[in-house]
Formats: sequence, structure tokens, C-alpha cells
Amino acid sequence: MSRKYSGQELSNGVVTIHNDRNGREIQTSIFLTVKLLTNEKIILSLWAENNVGLKSSVARVSLNVLQSSSSNEVENDWGPLEIEKHSCVVHFCNNDCTCAIVGRPCVDSNTIVECINISNTDALLDRWPTFTMSASSACLAGHWIPSERGKLNNTVERFEWSIGMFDHVVGEGVFDVQSKTPCHDIGLRWEFVHCLPINKSFLHDEKYVVYLKVWYGPTTFAVFSSSPVIIDLTPPIINRL
Repeated sequence: MSRKYSGQELSNGVVTIHNDRNGREIQTSIFLTVKLLTNEKIILSLWAENNVGLKSSVARVSLNVLQSSSSNEVENDWGPLEIEKHSCVVHFCNNDCTCAIVGRPCVDSNTIVECINISNTDALLDRWPTFTMSASSACLAGHWIPSERGKLNNTVERFEWSIGMFDHVVGEGVFDVQSKTPCHDIGLRWEFVHCLPINKSFLHDEKYVVYLKVWYGPTTFAVFSSSPVIIDLTPPIINRL
């Protein structure tokens, strides 16, 4: 939980909630690091992880802290929160917000703000993150470590990742870039694992790269790419002794 789009300061990091596997509604308690103020807004970020470590997309919702009408609530530091279901604030120039469908931008936003791509500017010279990748026939994992020399590292607000064929547009060959954005928001995490749908696989002898979109503010971002990895689906040769 945070006062920011991708922060974790209110919950003191990520809070893990274990599923009892009964398929029922899950409830938990989160102890915040500070006391909330009446009429302020906080953001809850939530994602799921299965038994093999694959994580879902990040869902976010804005919560308004309502004024308490009970003195007992004030004394015990608890009170009502209201989910903001519409007309929420657009946080980034690509219209990302907390009241849209997960993975989609706000469609009714009247805010038009120009996005600034600083990928090829001197501010990022020799500041590329270090990538590590691993791949199978249908899954690809990526991990990155921001450069220690990066002057803008302290201003990173979130990461988005994508996978695509080498020397193609971002996401092409893996995602449907015509119908929706190929970039996937993961907040401030440094790794991801993506698996293709059942009966799908990466192309043999094709080069794939990881794209990392780093947001330094509501309107400023840069796109980095890893070295390509070649998918080899050649079956092993078995010799009979």
C-alpha cells in the first residue's frame, strides 16, 4: 500500500497472504507504518502468484479515507475506506490509472499529456541495466539490475516489461501489438517470468529480446533492451549402444 502508484511505504514492503485453497473470499489485516489522514487517498496494489512462481498482472485500486463519525473508531485507529470506482486520477501520460480494467488505460480521460522518451539522451549514456535471461520452448524469464552509476535511479517510479523478436517493434512476435499494449506493469519488481498459452512455443532459431520500460515520472520514460537470446528447439540425438 502506498500514497504513490507503485510504492510500498505504507505497508513496509510487500505483504504475502497465503491462500487456503478453499476458493473462498480471502481476508487479511495490514498494519500500516503511518496513520492515515481523513480525505487522503491511498493505492492498494495486488497480484497473485501460483505454486511455480508465475505472477499475475498487477491490479490497483484507489481508496479514499473517509471521515469517521465514531469517537471509538478514532481512538482505535480504524475507520472506513471507500473504493474509487470511476473518475480516478490519471497517473501517467499513457492514461494508466487505478479505476480501469486491469492492464488497460483509462478510456474516458480528457487529460492529454505528451510523453517524453529520453532513451537516446545523454542523461542515460552508459546507464543501461544489467540483464540476465533464461528461456525454454514456451517460457522466458528476465531479471535486471539498474546501473549503480545511473543518476536517475532514485527517481524510478515503476517498470514495465515486454518480450519480442529481435529487430522488430516492441512485443512483436509474442503479443498482439495491434489490439493492446505489449508492455506489462510490474511496479518496482526487477524480474518476471512469462509463459506462452498451451500448445504455443517460441520459434526455433529465432532471436528474442527483453524490453524494459523505465518510468522516471508521470511523463518521462526510457526503453532499454537486452542482448538477444536464440531459441533452440533441436531435439537431442539418441545413440543406441
